Amino acid sequence: MNRSTPNNTDVSGQQTLDAFQQRALCDAPLSSIAWHGSSPTLYLTTEEEGLDLGALLGHTITLSLHEERVCTACGVKSETSPCTECRGTPPHAQCVYSPGNVCTYQDCPFPEFREQNCSHDFEVYLVAKDRVKVGITRGGRRINRFRDQGATHALILARAKNRKLAGIIEQCCTEAVTDRAPKGWFEPLENPQTALVEAARRCEDHIPDRVQSCSATTGVSDEQLADRIIDLEYPGCQQLNDAAAASRPLLDAGETKTGTLLAIRGGALALDTFTFESSHHKGRTLTITVDDATHP
Repeated sequence: MNRSTPNNTDVSGQQTLDAFQQRALCDAPLSSIAWHGSSPTLYLTTEEEGLDLGALLGHTITLSLHEERVCTACGVKSETSPCTECRGTPPHAQCVYSPGNVCTYQDCPFPEFREQNCSHDFEVYLVAKDRVKVGITRGGRRINRFRDQGATHALILARAKNRKLAGIIEQCCTEAVTDRAPKGWFEPLENPQTALVEAARRCEDHIPDRVQSCSATTGVSDEQLADRIIDLEYPGCQQLNDAAAASRPLLDAGETKTGTLLAIRGGALALDTFTFESSHHKGRTLTITVDDATHP
């Protein structure tokens, strides 16, 4: 596999639209759609450089999603990604996904991973999508995390010294708000700021006294909390009819669909004829072609 960076890439390592046309776009297993600032990038398991999805906005593209799947961690053919074996070790182990009730921390069987990935500052947050959701993230990467999830607004609820403690607070807050939200295109909440402040107040009642010092909302007025809310924008979304987009069919495995790319939010693409949610199909081969791109 040739992992050298081609000459036709920009400074961020993303391939330009012109480069994709020369390569007939992509035809490889999907890894993820990740956000770097306000820029969404599609990554494949076989390439180090990513596809700048923003360059495809307004263009007519064809997406073909193959049924066969490989594990994005080890590359073996698998019905799920990650595969069963890879789900037993970090970063795909259950202790990473549910640290509040699974992580043993001091007795961690993966001490090197713990030192590099868990023994750092974490934040417990609330995000607004079609509902309010609670989650945790490493301190310093909150904005990318919010964008990866497609959140429209976010509020920091608490700060903790490690993943385990943040997970405990998150778990307690699930008594007040959900820690899950549907993936795919959605209609945002009509009053996300109010919903976030109200959810933060409900969560305060469920944070144990022994970790109250971690709270970022205790003693803060509703007006001050509202001022702390982070607004998140996504390319194309300001002009998009979310209700119409959410009602369009999803691209599923074994299908090929063509449409004009209108907007990108989180791991989802909204086209004028269908939508695509990348997280449902990690490890499946994705073929993308541009039908109307022009060279400069």
